[in-house]
Amino acid sequence: MRFQDQIVAVTGGSTGIGYSAAEAFIAEGASRVYVTGRTAGTLNEAANKLGNRAVPVIADVGTAAGRQSLKAAIEANGDRLDVLFANAGIAEFNKFEETDEAFFDRTFDINVKGVYFTVQSLLPVLKDGGAVVLTGSVVSNKGMADLSVYNASKAAVRSFARSLANDLKARKIRVNTLSPGVTRTPIMAKGLNSTLPPSPASRRKSRSMRRPVVSPSRARSPKPPCSWHRARPATSTASNSRWTAASRRSEPERSPEAPP
Repeated sequence: MRFQDQIVAVTGGSTGIGYSAAEAFIAEGASRVYVTGRTAGTLNEAANKLGNRAVPVIADVGTAAGRQSLKAAIEANGDRLDVLFANAGIAEFNKFEETDEAFFDRTFDINVKGVYFTVQSLLPVLKDGGAVVLTGSVVSNKGMADLSVYNASKAAVRSFARSLANDLKARKIRVNTLSPGVTRTPIMAKGLNSTLPPSPASRRKSRSMRRPVVSPSRARSPKPPCSWHRARPATSTASNSRWTAASRRSEPERSPEAPP
C-alpha cells in the first residue's frame, strides 16, 4: 500500500474531491487522516463513513483560527504529517462588471490566502521529505468567462506550487498541484450549477427517452454479418496500398493473361 502507516491531512474533506481523497488515503493504508470542514453535520457524516482512522476537525482554513485548530488537533495526537492535501476551496460565478470587493475577498480568502497559510502554518508538523498537494484547476490558464475571480485564484495556487517547491526543497518536501477539469461535487453544483454537464445517469435517461419504441411485430431482424473482400498479402508498400483500396471498391477483373 502506497500510504501504509502514514499521517495525512485533507482540508475541505467533507465532500467531493477532498472526501474521495481521504477515502483513497485510508484504502491505501494511511493510519490517520485529518479531515477538515466548516459544517459540523456534513463533516461528522463524512467521518462516520470513512471509519475510525478519520479525524474530523471543524475548521475554516480561510481563517487563522481555523488553521490553528487543525494544527492543534495534529499536535494533540503527537503526529507529524507525511502528506498535506490543501484542497479547501469554493467556485462561484461572477459578472466582471458587477463584482464587488466582498465577493473578491471571499474567494481569495479561501482559495488563495487559505491555501498559502495552511501550508505555512502546518510546516512545523510536516515531516522532512513529506509531500504537499494543492488543488488547482484547469481554469487557471483558460480564462473562462464569468469566472475571472475563480480563474485568478486557481492561477495563484498553481504559482504557489512552483514557488513553494523551491522554498521547501532544502527539507526535501515535494509540492505539486492537482488541476482537475469539471468535476461534479456538491460545492461545484452549488456554485456553478447552470453550466455543469449532465451526469452520466442523466444522459443515459435522456437517450432512453428519445429512443423510439418499436413493437415486436415491426422489429427488424438482425442483418447478417457483412462479407468483405479479403486483402491479398502485400509484398511492398505500393501493393499494400493497392489491395487495401481494392477492399473498398470493385476493380475490373483481369484475364489470366493480362499483365498485373
